[in-house]
Amino acid sequence: MPADEEVRGVGWGAAQVAQWSPPPKSVQIAYHEAVKNHTRNFLAIVTPEELERKIVMGNVHEPVPSRPEWVRWYGILWPTGAR
Repeated sequence: MPADEEVRGVGWGAAQVAQWSPPPKSVQIAYHEAVKNHTRNFLAIVTPEELERKIVMGNVHEPVPSRPEWVRWYGILWPTGAR
């Protein structure tokens, strides 16, 4: 994934997805452990009131599909060679 945290892969084409490689297993496990530890630390000190607090997040821009959804699914379920 790109270093820019705002680029989440939404709207990637097949070629971009095919070129992406996940991080090594050791990096993924280290990330999991860090998140798990952070979550445990947070849950040890959070109050019930904080857990009930509502957070309103702003809109996240998502690209508008250039074709109807059924066309995309048709292409996935019935590849060109099978038609």
